[in-house]
Amino acid sequence: MAQAGSIKAISGSVSAQTSTGQVRELNVGDMVYENELIVTSNGSRVTIELDNGKTINLSENAQVLIDESVTGVVDARDAVVSEVESLQAALEAGEEIGDEEATAAGEEDEAHDYDLAYLPGDQARGEVGSYLFGTEYALPEEVIPEETGEIEPEEIVEILPILTIDDQTVNEDAGTMTFTVTLSNPSSQDVTFDYASADVTALDGSDYTAVSGTGTITAGSTTTTITVDITDDDIAEPTETFQMNLTNPANATIADGQGIGTILDNDEPELPTLTIDDQTVNEDAGTMTFTVTLSNPSSQDVTFDYASADVTALDGSDYTAVSGTGTITAGSTTTTITVDITDDDIAEPTETFQMNLTNPANATIADGQGIGTILDNDAEPQVHIAVAEADVGGVTEGDTVNFVVTQDAISDSDTTVTVN
Repeated sequence: MAQAGSIKAISGSVSAQTSTGQVRELNVGDMVYENELIVTSNGSRVTIELDNGKTINLSENAQVLIDESVTGVVDARDAVVSEVESLQAALEAGEEIGDEEATAAGEEDEAHDYDLAYLPGDQARGEVGSYLFGTEYALPEEVIPEETGEIEPEEIVEILPILTIDDQTVNEDAGTMTFTVTLSNPSSQDVTFDYASADVTALDGSDYTAVSGTGTITAGSTTTTITVDITDDDIAEPTETFQMNLTNPANATIADGQGIGTILDNDEPELPTLTIDDQTVNEDAGTMTFTVTLSNPSSQDVTFDYASADVTALDGSDYTAVSGTGTITAGSTTTTITVDITDDDIAEPTETFQMNLTNPANATIADGQGIGTILDNDAEPQVHIAVAEADVGGVTEGDTVNFVVTQDAISDSDTTVTVN
């Protein structure tokens, strides 16, 4: 973009917007460029000194497009080019302004006779005689009296009103959030724009219901609203936000096209609780799986430490000990811990071990001990008794007879035999 001038004086917030929608805040000394839209906000003013020697004075809530046709501009309400302002003051004071003075002020433009032009909101002041109207200092059409038919300005600067959208904050249980879109001043035409929400940390479907469409501020009005449904859930979560974006304005321009919606959580900050279940399996099951459960979903990962401990079942012979850190991911409520079970050939009673939870993060423990029970799958050993081989042929009366007692399987406990 070619440089067109610079900021000579500024008060309040003034911005420059390119044709592609890029916006920058202006300060004294900043350059302005061709085809930039200069916009003042409420309570602000700016003086722009153009490279061709002309000066633009712009008051609050106004705008001007810096193109080849503009070297000076009059705001739609009260901003005027300095030379024209001086002449109007002279006319109101009853002074006569000749062609020579008017031409000097207007640089080659001629003075014309017509009713004194007045700005919107002022009252008509009647006929006061000669008044300068030059193409270099074109006034908006509404300030030109109808009866002054001989004035044919070559250039009229179109002043469009400005759209802004506010930010909103509500509690999660509010049900809805309502954004207000405001026009800087009423327009004689309907002003339309497109709007659409966009996720930031708040998510469509779980935190709010996304909306999009076309909004309208009817002619003569200055506001309209956009309403969004807010979801009230039972999940403890941090403050979350989403955007409401304005685009594609008609009969207006956009100064602030992004509203931020902030949702405050209303759920109690109490932490969810952890519990672990008990499990029973046959010795030949191969594995045993404990389930750890969270009382309700959390917006953060929940972690804990776990470790097995012998009771009657022993690490290495009945099961394989485990330990580590478990995680229940944000939004979930369960995870599992798996233990390998040993299948042996030893007849043994039912045996147990523990699975203990400790050191929770983002939760507390309600039941931190699971009991693992292992059912034996081996048959009880059968006991057999027989005469010792050496005594099978018989013994002499009075001698001792030897018997042999055997069992057909190994047992993990002693076997007692009573002989009568």
